[in-house]
Amino acid sequence: MKLRWLTKKLNECIEDGLIELKRGIVISEKDMREYPGHYPVYSSSSQNNGLFGTYGKYMFDEELITWSVDGGGYFFYRPKHRFSVTNVVGILKLHTTDLIYKFVYYYLVWQRSRLEFDYVKKAHPSVIKDLYEIAFPPLSIQQKIVKILDTIQEAVEVQEKIIEKTKELKKSLMAEFFKYGGPSFRKGRKLKKTEIGEIPEDWEVVRLGDNIEKPQYGISISATDENTGTKLLRITDIQEEKVDWTSVPFCKCIKDEIEKYQLKEGDIVIARIGATTGKSYFVKNVPQSVFGSYLIRIRAKDNLNPDYLSYYFQTDIYWFQLNLAKGGKLKGGINIPLIEDLKIPLPPLPEQQEIAEILQTIDQKIEIEKRKKELYEELFKTMLNKIMSQEIDINLLDY
Repeated sequence: MKLRWLTKKLNECIEDGLIELKRGIVISEKDMREYPGHYPVYSSSSQNNGLFGTYGKYMFDEELITWSVDGGGYFFYRPKHRFSVTNVVGILKLHTTDLIYKFVYYYLVWQRSRLEFDYVKKAHPSVIKDLYEIAFPPLSIQQKIVKILDTIQEAVEVQEKIIEKTKELKKSLMAEFFKYGGPSFRKGRKLKKTEIGEIPEDWEVVRLGDNIEKPQYGISISATDENTGTKLLRITDIQEEKVDWTSVPFCKCIKDEIEKYQLKEGDIVIARIGATTGKSYFVKNVPQSVFGSYLIRIRAKDNLNPDYLSYYFQTDIYWFQLNLAKGGKLKGGINIPLIEDLKIPLPPLPEQQEIAEILQTIDQKIEIEKRKKELYEELFKTMLNKIMSQEIDINLLDY
């Protein structure tokens, strides 16, 4: 019969002198400006490894575990380096050789995944010491667990780097294509200066409104609890230029409303207000749906390739014009006249298609790498749960 690991509540571990819990100190942006340096300061954010900024002073030069007190209670493993933490960060220090920091970190992460964070109580040391516990398997088992989980995490990190590099490639290619044109059209071509920068001499700079159908504001209507009918695409349903249509709600629309606000394959919708103002979504594989009031629908005419137009809405040319028109205050919202007055570089249709097809290939590569990353993340969650709940006998794994 397999022996269960000994576990102790953090509170008990503190009483036994095995661990220490404490908080960071107040470090303001002013402090960091007055004492500039390269030592990282970590705060309560769950993004970017919790990095708040850099400082000329440091609090620690050792291996530790930290967590965000009011940023969701997320745990972070801090390898030995010089760093500081702010007062909204908790610190867990080991005072025993019977535990490995990285194992304790993974064990806490596993427990965090099974809890719902209480944003009222927050993750103060006085709160988490009664919520969390630490397991004490033999050191050899801890080392093996860390090696397994680290390997999966490293695979996730490799995928993240591939995705970022591919995104950088796409951005670079977009800048190149919208200046020099498609690769097979460049021979002997000269550039000309225009109000939106240099473009091929045989291209035109045109007013967007003259090359699209009349843009349309979305419908003002509420979603229903029904599961049939017409989908209502809202600004909040668009995440990272993607839509999960299975989670988009339905609405009750009459025939005339559907005809006026219906989305079709190849349409582009643009957020007209809020934090995502100006961001676009290219409509593909769309069920019967209409679009909500915080969106503007764009539909290309025959001389404008919809795919090419969708990439234009991702270029620096587009964002420069938007920011210029709004004085850098995009959150205040945009409107149809502003969209119609945008200038767009217009090559012949075959060249538009070539540019779009190359960029689509890059997008497909990004999606493939994202799916790989998601698979590794799912594998990590599965292994973390099975290992820490002792559903898997680590002794039987040849690793």
